[in-house]
Amino acid sequence: MTNPKQARHDERARMRLQPLQIPLAPDLAGRVAACLAAACARLDSDLAVDELLTMCAAGQAQLVGIFDGDRFVAAGVTQVRQHAGGRLACWVLSLGGSAAGPWGAVIAAVERGAARLGCSTVEFVGRRGWARVLPDYAAAPCELGTHFVKQLARDRAVLAQSHTPHGRIIAACHARGG
Repeated sequence: MTNPKQARHDERARMRLQPLQIPLAPDLAGRVAACLAAACARLDSDLAVDELLTMCAAGQAQLVGIFDGDRFVAAGVTQVRQHAGGRLACWVLSLGGSAAGPWGAVIAAVERGAARLGCSTVEFVGRRGWARVLPDYAAAPCELGTHFVKQLARDRAVLAQSHTPHGRIIAACHARGG
């Protein structure tokens, strides 16, 4: 009999985040667009797939693929923002895919990537049901849904090894970000 806690750990360990470059390979482009479109449709989002991909192509956000081993399971768009005082926050602008069930593992992969970039939080606006999947996140109602925030551990050894400008997007906090 498999230990449920060990199974969740194994699932999280298999999930990996891979930055994707625009233009996408044809075999991946359709799958990524479908994941992002599904995510945008779930909320009263003012973001559309074309806008998200344009932001990524312009270097204003990072398109990421989430893989379970070698299998593509989700796509997302993240943006690192610098807040007052220099604090960095990783905002998940869109995240969708076929990872039915292991969304906690997908978010854990995003958290690991954010920590490597020096972010102190991961934040997003979503439906309140995410609170059941992500109990470590603080949740508060906002104009666009529910604002979720998780404080990341500050592991200086990890940050020192991987603190690079690659993939880092610094942008002013705007209305969507609160």
